Amino acid sequence: MAALKAKGTTVSSAQVSNIKASLRKRKGRRGRKAGAVSRDANGTVSLDLLLEAKKLADRIGGVEVAKRLLDALHRLS
Repeated sequence: MAALKAKGTTVSSAQVSNIKASLRKRKGRRGRKAGAVSRDANGTVSLDLLLEAKKLADRIGGVEVAKRLLDALHRLS
């Protein structure tokens, strides 16, 4: 509460208590497994394919460069 007060935010001890309680409840919930990739509109994307795309992007100068190259390739098609 002191850190929030230093920033000029006022909170009651009840608000802090409620937030802490809700965080404790979430602790046991299951989420998506690490490394899982969600589906897109065209089907599934494998983690291996995503990692290969990252390697390519790193090799050619980053994601932004890869995007520009893919845009140019799309215009040629």
